[in-house]
Order: sequence, then structure tokens, then C-alpha cells
Amino acid sequence: MGDPHIIEWIAQVHKTTKWTTSGYTSALSLAATGVLCGLNATTHWLGHDVLKQFGAIPTKA
Repeated sequence: MGDPHIIEWIAQVHKTTKWTTSGYTSALSLAATGVLCGLNATTHWLGHDVLKQFGAIPTKA
């Protein structure tokens, strides 16, 4: 999902932040890092299946 360098950067930065947020479909990038595993997350409805693949729990906004 996306550029592997960006995914790795997100995973590293997440370790040092109080809040890691995204807008619109960049939730898919957060999901790809594992940041959203087991958590409720939302994105465009077409991305809900992708969120599930990475262990997130898709919710409606």
C-alpha cells in the first residue's frame, strides 16, 4: 500500500507522537503500518475492505 519508504516513516514517527492522524484515504497508509490494528477507523467507503485487511475496524464517519 503506497510507497514503502513513506510507510516505514509513518511507523517510526508514530512511536514518538501523542496523536497520529490522517485525512481521507491516508488512513489506508496508517493501516498499512499496523498503527490502526484493532482500532476503529474510517475512510472513504471504498477503502473499508482495505482497512479490514490490515486489522482495523472500519466505521462510518
